[in-house]
This record gives sequence, structure tokens and C-alpha cells, in this order.
Amino acid sequence: MSTGAQKWEVPIGRLYPQLKPEWGSLALGGPIVTAGGVVFIAGTLEPAIYAFDIETSKQLWRGELPTSARSTPMTYEGPDGKQYLVICAGSHQPAGKAPLGDYVVAFSL
Repeated sequence: MSTGAQKWEVPIGRLYPQLKPEWGSLALGGPIVTAGGVVFIAGTLEPAIYAFDIETSKQLWRGELPTSARSTPMTYEGPDGKQYLVICAGSHQPAGKAPLGDYVVAFSL
């Protein structure tokens, strides 16, 4: 933050299947970063959530969602002591092919 230097950048999602994957999708939700250095982001028109290593930008995981998530994920510790990742997925878009719907999806980390 003190230098303003960009460490890495990766495209996420796909606006349309016929476009180049490296163009990515517009993002309608922000990322979060865990204390363990994992970046989670899902705000694209594609029905997926991604995890990246904060140091290397390597994609660690891609989770399928029932529809696109236009939101910022969150994490919390459950009463069972496990950490969970939660995202709201709701698709009402004119662009893309994701089905309409409203969901709250949770993953156990």
C-alpha cells in the first residue's frame, strides 16, 4: 500500500463463451483476503467463486455456484470451530447465460 505498486492481476470469469478467457468478466463484487493469505472473489457474470494465493496469484480453487454471484464473499467461524466461506448468488442479468435465482451458498474451509 505504501508504494502503490501492483503485485499481480488475473482475469476472472467470462462475459461470453465466445470471448477470449484472458479478457475476463466485469466484476460486480469485491474480494476478501483471509489471514492465511487466500483471496476469494466471485462477483462476475459466471456462476463461480475463485480462490487465489495472495503471494503468487496462483488459482487455488474454483467453486461452482447455482448462478452468478454479484456480491462480495465473507468468512466466519461456526459454532463447530470450522471456518466457512459464504456468498450470495443471484442472477437477474440481461447478459450471460446464468439461470435466474437467489441463493446463499456456504463452503467449509
